Amino acid sequence: MIHRNQHLMHKVYALCDFLVIQLFFLAAWWYKFQSPWANVDSASRLSSSRYYQWGFAYSVIVIFLGFFMQFYAPKRKKTFAFEAWKLIQIHIISFLILLSLLFVAKEIDISREFLAVFITMNICGTLIYRLWVKFALRSLRRKGFNKQYILIIGAGSLGRRFYKKLTQSPELGYDVYG
Repeated sequence: MIHRNQHLMHKVYALCDFLVIQLFFLAAWWYKFQSPWANVDSASRLSSSRYYQWGFAYSVIVIFLGFFMQFYAPKRKKTFAFEAWKLIQIHIISFLILLSLLFVAKEIDISREFLAVFITMNICGTLIYRLWVKFALRSLRRKGFNKQYILIIGAGSLGRRFYKKLTQSPELGYDVYG
């Protein structure tokens, strides 16, 4: 049951990441081409659908790499720094793959400024979103939700130290059963 629910949660995380990337694509598009700061004439840019195709491709690459690099795995015991580093790696590798695909497809009219804004917004925005999720889960675990029950075998000094460490970190969501 728990294993099946974890797989569902991994898929939900991947879907949320996909939606966040799409949201930041739209924000980067607005900033570069439609905001008051945009300094682009309409004749020099590609259609929005062409950009969206590449944004969609980037999203798929990020999700695929996330599963490949085991980013969508349980991170209860991992620090946010570990998650942030993994996320930055995934986005940079995905961006390099996107640039390679743009080169192979001879898409020379894609705005480099747009790509820079897009990758920056994606990394920063996804980090903020993931930090918010981490804090929300930590808060829920402290209130008694999303717990995992464990049994410590052995009441020696090592078992007691382990128990003490667990009780000092309620945000991990472990509850000692016995």
